[in-house]
Formats: sequence, structure tokens, C-alpha cells
Amino acid sequence: MLNIRSEREFYSYCAKRIQKQSNVQRQVTDILYDIRRLGDRALREFTQRFDGVKITEFRLGKKQLQDLASEVKSSELQPFLQAAPNIRRFHQREKPEDWRLPAGKNSWLGKQWKPLSRIGVYIPGGQAAYPSSVLMNIIPAQVAGVKQIVVASPPDKTGSINSTVAALCLELSVDEVYAMGGAQAIGAMAFGTDSIQPVDKITGPGNAWVAEAKRQVFGVVGIDSVAGPTECLIIADRDCPPQLAAADLLAQAEHDRDARVVLITDDADWLAQVNTALEEQVRQQDRESIIRESLKENSMVVIVEDLQKATKLCNCYAPEHLQIMTAEPQQFLSRIRSAGTVFLGYSTPTALGDYWAGSNHVLPTSGTARFASPLSVYDFMRQQNVVSFSAEKTRSVAETVNQMAKSEGLAAHGRSLLLRKSLKSNAEKPESVYWRRGLTELQPYRSFMTQGGIEAARNELYLNYEQQLQEKILAKMKSVPFNRYPESSYGRIKELLATQLDIEADMILPGAGSNELNFAVLFAATEAGKQMLTVSPSYFSYSRTAQLLGGISLEIELNDDFSYPLEKLVHETEIRQPELIVLARPNNPTGGSLPLETVAQLCELSSGLVLVDEAYCEFAEDNATALLQRYENLVITRTFSKAQGGAGLRFGYLIARPEVIRELQKVVLPYNLSRLTVVAVEAYLEQRPHELPVISEIRAERTRVMERINLLQGMRAFESQANFVLVRCDSIKKITDALQAENFQVRLYNDLPRLRDCFRYSLQPAEVNSRFLDILQNAV
Repeated sequence: MLNIRSEREFYSYCAKRIQKQSNVQRQVTDILYDIRRLGDRALREFTQRFDGVKITEFRLGKKQLQDLASEVKSSELQPFLQAAPNIRRFHQREKPEDWRLPAGKNSWLGKQWKPLSRIGVYIPGGQAAYPSSVLMNIIPAQVAGVKQIVVASPPDKTGSINSTVAALCLELSVDEVYAMGGAQAIGAMAFGTDSIQPVDKITGPGNAWVAEAKRQVFGVVGIDSVAGPTECLIIADRDCPPQLAAADLLAQAEHDRDARVVLITDDADWLAQVNTALEEQVRQQDRESIIRESLKENSMVVIVEDLQKATKLCNCYAPEHLQIMTAEPQQFLSRIRSAGTVFLGYSTPTALGDYWAGSNHVLPTSGTARFASPLSVYDFMRQQNVVSFSAEKTRSVAETVNQMAKSEGLAAHGRSLLLRKSLKSNAEKPESVYWRRGLTELQPYRSFMTQGGIEAARNELYLNYEQQLQEKILAKMKSVPFNRYPESSYGRIKELLATQLDIEADMILPGAGSNELNFAVLFAATEAGKQMLTVSPSYFSYSRTAQLLGGISLEIELNDDFSYPLEKLVHETEIRQPELIVLARPNNPTGGSLPLETVAQLCELSSGLVLVDEAYCEFAEDNATALLQRYENLVITRTFSKAQGGAGLRFGYLIARPEVIRELQKVVLPYNLSRLTVVAVEAYLEQRPHELPVISEIRAERTRVMERINLLQGMRAFESQANFVLVRCDSIKKITDALQAENFQVRLYNDLPRLRDCFRYSLQPAEVNSRFLDILQNAV
């Protein structure tokens, strides 16, 4: 390693730090020219010449990818799958928000971010295959919202690609994968051929030919960067274990012969120990010859009088990786302005960033960290400026803008403003800037009120409280002082519920219906960039609330029979690590339920909260209460609106570990229950601590109704664990017209594409259900 003892010598070295010149540029120009002119024909010729394999179909089919993935041992793939959630969490925090700036009444300007439509990712192959680059390039693109992701990787002698690369593509749900490499692959993605449609941007590492090809296609497409050799600069003090400094230098030097490593210290004696450790360790390396050439030709050690000067040298060098291996690394951090990624302390090697920590390992090289940044979500998005001025605001500035335009000799610009000043139009609909982004596009919740008849559209219990219970509730209400707030801990309600549920009272949080409590959980756990995982179709409130709070709603489609896609749920939880999972059990409006063992699996895999909405659990075979003792991240909400027949009370409760309850109490509004609700619920729980007989009747009727419907031609009742049945009809209008003619009100779902031919029927007493079934039979 080159020994440098003066700042002037160091700066001279930095000035000369340029990539070696070669004939690569001319070769790449010729390759790109032929790809653009001849397309697949040139792609085949270059693939045979450079990769030694004849390929007719460059795209690998899903079966081919699956066969390749099956070759990978689970023990080899699992570390990458465990790292993926760390990478996803880091990049989720990067995702930018749209914003608006008021510019006067009914006028605003702002910024909105849009994902790129189609991107290409290049993954090297052969001995230089880096499966970790699959994660580092694809995950931020997915977080950004890119819908079409293309992967290109060089073929081996059989025409296949690296099996671990293939496996990770499948795990990340990317199946547009091509066996093509080198400059020709970059040209194909940039210009398009018969085999591949062009992309908007190309990212990913590669050799000198790939880097040069990316440089030459820039402008036709975007690129991440023109990457040079990898590099690492270490600032170390005498307390740093010499063997650790040596190991970290070797870790970067082993990349290739052009890799550059730099060590800056203020202690010559300590440096001698590092040199000894380097010699001992290099003999044990598989890539010893590469490391020795890197250390000899491209690396240096710098001795400074004071480590404070090291930051000045670092900012000049602008390294890809910077390790500050000192006793107090934080004191240097504020002075570092030019580095790709900074690793602090003796226990934070660069390899953590390369694989596990979550920060991206695609970093600026060759001093470009002075102006460039690591690969991020921003690389897969573009900004749009938005301006919206009212007619009044435009008229008020017309003269000023006209003067500015005239001074630049652009009179037509000014006239475009003056014309709007002279023409007054009432056709404009001003857009308010008062509201949260996305709010004005939504429709308010619509209650399905009916006028008489059989009200099977709203999901309520058909049985009203008996006279004795109503009288007891009314008697308690008479003693209520309406000028006083209710006792805010709702202690008596919690005691009664705790006894009924066989849990501790401090595990219960009462609320104004389960809706309020679901909102409280979403509010507490969701913010800009955070992900909420749910299923679709399901209760509308989950995704709507998450989006309004700035979060990202990940919706997994239910199976064709509306059952839960269990493997998909588990897989997405493991890979994406959402901050919140929200699932209805049973689901509304489909009625299907989630096995308890899957709930347990999601709780084990997730590092965030798992909210299970059990509004209909009394009609199901089981509930998730017992899981609370095992999982601290489980939250369950329930309501009195269904099985307890208390829809008018607007009461619900949440159960979770006490530490979770304490946090959620901070976001629930004070005195959220009225005194009337409190005394009514207390009276109900004192009178009815156990399950109502009507619940068993509804379960039996549910089975009978589903069986009868499934015997009818052109109709299907889906499996339900709730107090309703979802029915699909071949002739939905004919069926619903027949029901309405008999004054049966059912819930239609014309606004949801997957439920367009469906209606939901809330179960009624047996004789009413029989009438309902007769109407259906006569209609078909």
C-alpha cells in the first residue's frame, strides 16, 4: 500500500484518481449501434460471441425460473430473504410525499411524485454474480410503485442465469427476466428489440462494458450512475483492534484488482500492527492474488498529526464507503459531507451495508459522492410540478407577469395573461387547498337505511332487547346526571368484560364502536411511508384510513372463492415486513375466516402490529383471545353492533397487552363514550354475561341457507363464518328485482369490480329465511 505523509501528496493522488482508459468506449459504441439497427439478430450474435451460447428465446418462462429456483438450497436462499425486510423498511422511510402550498384563495401550487412506469435492472452473472443486488435494486423500485420491472443477467453455457438470482426474482414477484448480458443487454433494454420492450431507466452494477454502455444510452433512458471500482476509506484511532481494520480493508480489496482502499490514522505504531494483520489474513483469502494487486496498485495509508484533519481529507476523496473506527465516531459525523455511506464504530463494517442493514449498497464511486447519492426510492420516481390558480388570482397578477414577459421580448406570454383578465368565466370549479391530500376525491360513507320491509342490507342482529332488559337500561339512565362527563376509565365495563373474556381488565380499551378503535390503531401505527397490509375485498375503512394518513396500503387479493390466500399473506409479511397488518376475522363482506394458526404465524413473522377485527367473531367457530398471551403485537377489536344486538349503542372494545393499551389510550379522544352508552352497556353485561341462544340459531340457519342456495342454478353462496351470506348470481338484476318486489332489502356491491354480480344477505329468523329462499328459487 502506498504510504502518504502529506496533505499535498494526498490531494495529488485524488486528482489523478481516474478510471483507466481503454478501447472499451469504441467497442461499446459499435455494439449499441448494431443492437439499435438489427435488434434480436445482433443480440443473438453478441450473446454467442461473448457468452458462448446460442439463444433463440431470451426471456425465461416462469417454469424455467421455478426450475432454477428449485436448485437453490433453502439454507443459501434464507439469508437473502431475511435481509429483504430490512432493505424494504429503510426504503419505505425514503418515499417522498406530495405537497401543496396555498397561493391565495382557491389557488395553490405544489409537487407530486409519480413512479416510473418500467425499469430495467442489470444483475451480473458468472463468478461476479451478486444476488444481493437483486434486493438492492428491485425493492426500492417496488417501494416507489414501479409496476413493470425487467431483470437482465448474463447466460451461462446452458442459456440459464444464476439460480439464486432467479429465485430472488420469483420471491419478489418479478417474472420478466432475460438471459442476456454485457453492453448488448443494456442496449436491448434501452432501445428495445422484438424480444423486449424498452424501459425508462436502467440500474444495477456491471463490468467496464456495462458501465460504458449505460453512459452512452443515458439520454435515451435514465441510469443510476456510471459505477467505477469499489472503494473504502477507513478513519481509525489507536484503540481500534488492528485485526478488524485489516479485515475491513481486505473485504473491499477482494472485489477486483481495481478496488481501492484507504486507511487514515494518527498512530504509526498502530499502523505497523495493521500491516502485520493484513499479511497474516491475506494468506487465508480465496482471492489472494486479486487482493494483493488491489493493495499494491490502488490503495494507500495516510498518517496525519490529528484525526480531526482526516475529515478534510475524506471530503476531498469522497469515498463510496467510509468507516469511522474510533472510540467516539459521532464526533466526526457532522463534518462528513462527501461519502456514499458512513459506517460508525468498531462493530459496524461495510459488509453490513452490503448485505444486511437495509441501506442501499449501490453507491457513488470515483469521487462522485461529492455530488451524487446512494440508489434510493427517488431514483425510481419523478417529480411533477402542479400549479392551480383561480380566475381571480390570475387576473390579479396579469399586469405584473405581462411586464416581465415584455422585458424579455415575449409579448404573447403576457397576452395570455391579459386575455384571462378581460374574460370572466363562471365555468371554473375552484379546488380547495384546505383538505388533506386525497380527501376531496373520496365519497362519504353511505348508510343503507330502508323504509320498512326486511332490512337485510345493513348488518345488524334482527333480535331487539327484550322488555325486561330495556326497562333496566332505562331505569339506570334516569339516574344519570347529564351535566357530568362519564367516569373516563370505564372501570365497571372493563371489569364485566374481563370476567366474561377471562382476561385482565387492563387489557381492555372501550370505544365508540370498533370503527373508532380500528381508527385509533391505524392512527397510532401509520404515517407517511409506512405500509399496512390487508386483503381485498374487505372493509373499506382500512385502506382508506391508511392512505389518508399518508401510509401505503398493500392489498392482497382474496382467492377466487374469497378464501384467504394464506401462503401469500405469510410470504408478503415475511418479505415486506409491513408496520401494520389489518385483517377482518371473519371478513366483511365475504364472510370467510382466517385460521388461528395463520394469525399466530403472522404475529411471529411481523415486526409490526397485527390488528384482527373480530366484529363477527361470535358467529364463528373460534376467536383469537387466547393468542394475546403469546403475542405482544396482537390487537383485537370487537363490537356490540352484531351479536349483542347493540348497533344503536355504538359501543366496541379493543383487547391487547397492557403496554399496547397504554399507547393507544394516547390517541383515543377523552370521554369518547356518552353516559347513556356507559349505563346501557353496564346493564347489558350485568344481565347477559354469556352467549345468546339466537347465535346458535343463526349458525344453523347460515348452513341451511348456503346449502339451499348452492343447489340453485346460476347461484353460489360463499363459505361464511359471519351472520351474513355473500351470494353470486348469473342474473343479478333479475334476482334483486325479485327480492325488492317482496320488500327484501339486500346489500349490492356494484362499486367493487370483484363483487359486481354479488349481493350480501344478513340472516333473519328461520321463517323469513325460508321466504327469502323461496323467492330465489322462483326467480331462477
